[in-house]
Amino acid sequence: MGQNKLTGGGEYWRWVGQGVPDILSFGDELSPQNVQVRWREPAKTAQQSNIPVTVERQLYRLIPGEEEMNFTLQPVTSNEIDSDALYLDEITLTSEQDAVLRYCQVEVPLPPGADVERTTWGISVNKPNAAKQQGQLLEKARNEMGELAYMVPVKELTGTVTFRHLLRFSQKGQFVLPPAHYVRSYAPAQQSVAAGSEWTGMQVK
Repeated sequence: MGQNKLTGGGEYWRWVGQGVPDILSFGDELSPQNVQVRWREPAKTAQQSNIPVTVERQLYRLIPGEEEMNFTLQPVTSNEIDSDALYLDEITLTSEQDAVLRYCQVEVPLPPGADVERTTWGISVNKPNAAKQQGQLLEKARNEMGELAYMVPVKELTGTVTFRHLLRFSQKGQFVLPPAHYVRSYAPAQQSVAAGSEWTGMQVK
């Protein structure tokens, strides 16, 4: 078991071995206490009923531009994250059916110490190939925070919709994250997993 500290106080343990253990042992030095056990089955083995929605997640690092509060988005192509930098998390949903999908949500995993910024401060951003164009203002954050994840309610979905949130990563270390997924609020077995559907590594420095 790997022991980790929470930024707001407290601690948690994460199983880092192979397979699923029959017994979890924390050692004799740990005093009796109440604990909460959470289990997340890997997406590739979970029994799911897929829904016709494509989920794409792209992380960008914000690079300051010449004008105040204007940034260029630099796609993150490696697993290395700078704890001093500001990032933009972009989630794109594309429905592959004509009928409206109702009452769903996007669940986006985060490593320990990561948090969604509550305000956008009037920041505007440009994609790398549009650096000379007028920046696009970021919309207000729509997320709800969970434990090691944030959620975005999606009351209705037709066509394509994109959600963007500013992220900071304050806790250094190596982490492994499951993919983001789109799930029906009242039928959680029905969901769609982000492209690749593999757990990905992240190193915060």
